[in-house]
Amino acid sequence: MLILAGVAGALSWLFYFLALRDGAASAVVAIDRLSIVFVVVIAAVTLGETASWRTLGGAALMALGAFMIALPDDQFLRIWKQMLGLIK
Repeated sequence: MLILAGVAGALSWLFYFLALRDGAASAVVAIDRLSIVFVVVIAAVTLGETASWRTLGGAALMALGAFMIALPDDQFLRIWKQMLGLIK
């Protein structure tokens, strides 16, 4: 298990730096930070940990923030205008 964990960690860093090379750093880092949200969800589902409203709210804000950062400016503005009913 220790060897597999080391291989998985090395591969994750390799793919992280490949993504940084090919994409915008702000989007790559935002998507990388979503791992925290995945840990919260997987811990609740598989380990039976109880998630408080603060935990779920924080995870939701992290996911929303990552989504907002990862989108290009024109798509971000278009989505917010649609949500606010300014355009159809």
